[in-house]
Amino acid sequence: MQASVKMSNSESNEASTLIVESIKLGACGWNHAHWQGGFYPDDLPLDWRLSYYSNEFSAVLLTEKQWRENFLQLEALAFDVDEHFGFYLQSRAPLKSEEQNRLSEVLGSKLATVVNVCVNGVNTEIDHEAGVAVINMASKDMRGWRQWLEQHGASLRAIFLKDESPSCQQMSDFNALLELMGL
Repeated sequence: MQASVKMSNSESNEASTLIVESIKLGACGWNHAHWQGGFYPDDLPLDWRLSYYSNEFSAVLLTEKQWRENFLQLEALAFDVDEHFGFYLQSRAPLKSEEQNRLSEVLGSKLATVVNVCVNGVNTEIDHEAGVAVINMASKDMRGWRQWLEQHGASLRAIFLKDESPSCQQMSDFNALLELMGL
């Protein structure tokens, strides 16, 4: 999502438009069984879940295991989402340039970045270089997350929920918080 902000230029007294990118919000993976019937309609085929997910959320974080084991399917997944969707790929170590190039070829512009964060821990993890945070939503209430966003929001490009069983309601609530804060 993009927001237009009008800024006046005191020297030329003209208004210019500045495009500000909103923080992308997503989950660690999109294929959560407990979302069936709550988020995903009961009759939605498994192979349509990513497309459905991408209508509500603008990014997904795939663990290193997920994307490495399904490398051959990444290209097909890229066709299931629109051009603004971002795939964030977790990796414990920097990728070799040929591997990074191959990922770029397969995912194209939908490869957002490779991030170095722990997705299995209970703490909030931030990859400052990538501008990506992976959070445990249950670790704070909404007031606590608002304060956390006041501290960190300006430096983030994406936030992913990594709760053991992330709920669609948590995702929706956090998205509303981002929107209310103009992030």
